[in-house]
Amino acid sequence: MLDPRGEEQRVELTEPVLQPSVLDRTLDLGAVSWVALTAIVAGLGALALRLVNLDVWALAPGEARHAYDAFALYQGRPLEPGNDLPETAPLFLLLQAFGFFLFGTTDAIARVMPALLGVAILLVGVAGVLFGVAMLRDGQTLFGVAMLLFGVAGLLVGVAVLRDQHRAEGPTVSARLLAWLKQR
Repeated sequence: MLDPRGEEQRVELTEPVLQPSVLDRTLDLGAVSWVALTAIVAGLGALALRLVNLDVWALAPGEARHAYDAFALYQGRPLEPGNDLPETAPLFLLLQAFGFFLFGTTDAIARVMPALLGVAILLVGVAGVLFGVAMLRDGQTLFGVAMLLFGVAGLLVGVAVLRDQHRAEGPTVSARLLAWLKQR
């Protein structure tokens, strides 16, 4: 190649430098802790145990009632005269109707959302244990927050026990538990 003065100029061609792709990275298994690995195994085990054989048995009467209400909500039609939507568990009703929307309407699908909620409860429990360990490690302020949360949880359990006693006609499980505690 000639420059404007007539002298020959050399141009060197170099290959462009490519940055490594996200897919070229390796997974460092040494960075995965035993706690995380245990949580993953527990989550997968809970998922497998809850999703196996969901459609072996027919729905129980209570399950069928919930499934019928969720199916009516999924279809968007009013209930039969004299039937009402349940007053409790609106999130469960919505999740079950959403499950019917996503996967179809069978007995197994009516049980999928409760099974997935069971797995979520397990994972929340593992997260709670890790949170508690972090609080014990990091100081008194976080420990105080944990005690406040345990106090609120105790208050909620107390309210649930009182509601259980108020609604039941005969001796409830909570009434029998309180009677047993009084004997001790």
